[in-house]
Amino acid sequence: MGPMVQRCKSPLGPAPDLPDRMFFEAVLYWARVGCPWRDLPGDFGGWSAVYKRLRRWIDSGRLGTLFEALAAQPACDGTLRVMIASTIVRAHQHAAGAAGEDGGSGNAIGRSRGGLSTEIIAVATDEDGVVAVDVAEGQRNDAPLALPVLARAKQALGRIDEVLADKAFDSDEIRDACLEEHDALPVIPNRANRKEPWPWDEVMQETYKQRNRIERAFAKAKQFRRFATRYEKLRKVFLGLVCLVFGFIHVRKLAQSVNTP
Repeated sequence: MGPMVQRCKSPLGPAPDLPDRMFFEAVLYWARVGCPWRDLPGDFGGWSAVYKRLRRWIDSGRLGTLFEALAAQPACDGTLRVMIASTIVRAHQHAAGAAGEDGGSGNAIGRSRGGLSTEIIAVATDEDGVVAVDVAEGQRNDAPLALPVLARAKQALGRIDEVLADKAFDSDEIRDACLEEHDALPVIPNRANRKEPWPWDEVMQETYKQRNRIERAFAKAKQFRRFATRYEKLRKVFLGLVCLVFGFIHVRKLAQSVNTP
């Protein structure tokens, strides 16, 4: 991870007092245990210094660049299959009230009968390989959010051969985009009320069983308490946290495979 961080760092300004490794250890600790910034252990230095440094990484786009580097996938000679899904996380009352980037309330926090919530939509190659992610209001429909995330996934991977998704993504717009824009086969079950069902056979049914991998990816990410419950007011800060968690999960898997004899 060290070389990736070095490539993403800004060459401007003096070197920070807190080493890069300790800074990311602090942020991952904060994300894992879900503690408020002021409760960050003093071993990581001043909490405000860690917070401001994280905000600089987010605001400058360097954290997004780091996520792309962490989530990079090796070239695949066989069928390149991706899964797309979304999950809802509850937004704590402390996450509400901030003005959005446009001066409004556009911070990807929705209100429904269940309370405040945020939707996280992701595209993954397996349970450790999320390659594209976005956040939106919790009450949003999945289908309109899928197209830009799929486009970013294809940009990251180079190509996509098959797209696995559940019935929530069963729309003509998504299926046409998979076939025409991404040259990928949409492996999506038909809704019960679909008037003109798309082809669905035993081979597609067997392939569809692998969609559970992205659900496992969400389960791993929700071990980080600040992922499972949103406390961040700003959309970009919460999205940065989501990217950092998924990127760390991927790097951890790579490290385990390297260290396994």
